Amino acid sequence: SWTFRKAPKFFDVVTYTGTGTAQTIAHNLRTTVGWLLIKRTDSTGSWFNYHHGLSKTGDPQALILNETGTAFTANASLWNLTYPTSTHFTVGDNSSVNASGATYVAYLFAHNDGDGEFGPDGDQDIIKCGSYTGTGSLRSVDIGFEPQWVIVKRASGTGYWYLYDTMRGMPVGQNNRGLTANTPNSEGESRKFYPNANGFTIDETNPEINGGGH
Repeated sequence: SWTFRKAPKFFDVVTYTGTGTAQTIAHNLRTTVGWLLIKRTDSTGSWFNYHHGLSKTGDPQALILNETGTAFTANASLWNLTYPTSTHFTVGDNSSVNASGATYVAYLFAHNDGDGEFGPDGDQDIIKCGSYTGTGSLRSVDIGFEPQWVIVKRASGTGYWYLYDTMRGMPVGQNNRGLTANTPNSEGESRKFYPNANGFTIDETNPEINGGGH
């Protein structure tokens, strides 16, 4: 299991009731929303999510946590064509995010970009939600600190949601223990994905996490 502390500029959890028409919902991140996941709790429904690493041109895009599909431009029914702010996010009338009388939970991860308020001096970033382009060969991604928990999804094509963490093992230069959020599969030990002092390194050519040009 993983536990995330509710704290401004790090993580928040919000519950709300759907209205069936577009509504704006307050949150307490007080900074850029890096990753927003919404799940209906009183019935079935997909895990629709917005991610800061997706395109910022035009209408907001979306991904679905329980599926492998590419990122897609969301119509008004999901985010009401509105990007989340440091205090609110908006949902349309899609039943998976805002059916009248339905109940929902929203998980919000922050994106620190030189504005984190953590560490001994209260000035360090500890969470990033971004993107990178694969090279098909050894690839290092700089986020400014050594991560403990990483989730990766190919946005430009189909691919699993890969989860890595240091407690289960991300040894340098060796196979590590990965999980896939969109499947019930047990751990796999075939991905070379490990942290370094400023981010993480991918020693893997799998196109779902490091394909050339993806």
